[in-house]
Amino acid sequence: ALLIANGAGSLVNGAWVAENLGEQHSPHAFAEGGLALIAVGIAVAAGALRRAWLPVSVAAGVPLGIAFGIRGIPETQEFAAGAALHLGQGAVAVALGVLWWRARRYGREPRDEEGA
Repeated sequence: ALLIANGAGSLVNGAWVAENLGEQHSPHAFAEGGLALIAVGIAVAAGALRRAWLPVSVAAGVPLGIAFGIRGIPETQEFAAGAALHLGQGAVAVALGVLWWRARRYGREPRDEEGA
């Protein structure tokens, strides 16, 4: 949900974000970035619907969320709303990665040769 909200914010309020960061607004770049974030957010959400899609969720969401979390650290001095969003994305990404790893490691019994 945080990635989708970030993407929607880029589509709707890109000029406001750029203004608060002291950067120039590029409508084209904000629109394409917003659409890409929405697509990744949907891929991450797909893992909640089907267990088979969970590896895609983790592969798409964890690295991106951690990268956003790291980028949110310096934003604490510039743009509190952006920092809160990105630090939240980082925290959720770490939680998703840890929970997925623990579920994979401890969640299932090993299968025998017949797959039972």
